Amino acid sequence: MVRPHAACRRHALGQSRFRLGPGGERGKLAAPFSPDWLRTAAWLMREARVDQVWQFLSLRQIAEMFPQLQPLLGKRRTLWEYLLRTAHELGRI
Repeated sequence: MVRPHAACRRHALGQSRFRLGPGGERGKLAAPFSPDWLRTAAWLMREARVDQVWQFLSLRQIAEMFPQLQPLLGKRRTLWEYLLRTAHELGRI
């Protein structure tokens, strides 16, 4: 059985919830690090699939801001901790 919130997460970027214009979430991610950037990046990291996150954020951006992002990631924090730890061990960051 598929949980409803899992289905929403799977399709989060396929719907109009993620506005791609300069005033939308993509514009907030293009701006320098700010509270808006943190909230938007954390939302993306929580709601999108990992492969979708890389379309908008780089590994370096996530690694640099991870201490500030951690409290905003909810249940997905452990996944991102694992991914960053592995990337570090592999010499990617």
